[in-house]
Amino acid sequence: MSVAGHLSRRGCTVAVVDYSLAEHIPAGDEWPWPPREAAGIRFPVPIDEVVDVCAALPSLAGVTSVWYLGGASAGASVALSAAQRLRDEGGQLPAGIPLVYPTAHSVLPPMTPELRNKYLRIPFEQRYSPLRVHLMNLNFVGTEDRMEEPYAFPGDGDLSGLPPVYVLNSELDGLRASGQTLAASLAAAGNDVVQFCEPEALHGHLNTPELVVSDRSLARIDAWMTLIEANARASGLGM
Repeated sequence: MSVAGHLSRRGCTVAVVDYSLAEHIPAGDEWPWPPREAAGIRFPVPIDEVVDVCAALPSLAGVTSVWYLGGASAGASVALSAAQRLRDEGGQLPAGIPLVYPTAHSVLPPMTPELRNKYLRIPFEQRYSPLRVHLMNLNFVGTEDRMEEPYAFPGDGDLSGLPPVYVLNSELDGLRASGQTLAASLAAAGNDVVQFCEPEALHGHLNTPELVVSDRSLARIDAWMTLIEANARASGLGM
């Protein structure tokens, strides 16, 4: 069962945003340099599309005042950038932002010694080295001079004034360096943040929902959403 299917069975109305994707980056630590020129989607198109959907949500049947904006991996970055845009443009913010194994920085933050030791246990095709992350990010924005564009990489931007955030990282994932740094920065900016590192999980594990580890991750997000909704009821918000 997909993540959207799981949320639907939970009783949620789910809007899956089929936002435009940048060109796919091959797996592994190696990449031909310089990257070939290719026509494709670039920043800010995916974020624009998500913001547009969020603006339309109040008019959709089944949408209540308590709604979430979330994503996984690069989708988590797009979701957080969209939330920053909504905040800055006076849009309606979600009640919570669940982010699963996010990559949110223009430059991958340094790995802790503990993560560096575990990095070698990660299958080669699922390793995210600083070089690979740089090239993915460059592919997303198009040119080096756009790497510092506002909203391109939300972990580098203004993280204040956001709704509660749940950051779920995978233990065996080089991108955990970004997720952990993001969670710390969100907390330092005064936000309500919950962070959890799923033991023995690889990046992208929710793509295989039949795994026990995926069930555990979804249960953790469920519990957090239940708490958000209980707080909303206590505050008198409609459900």
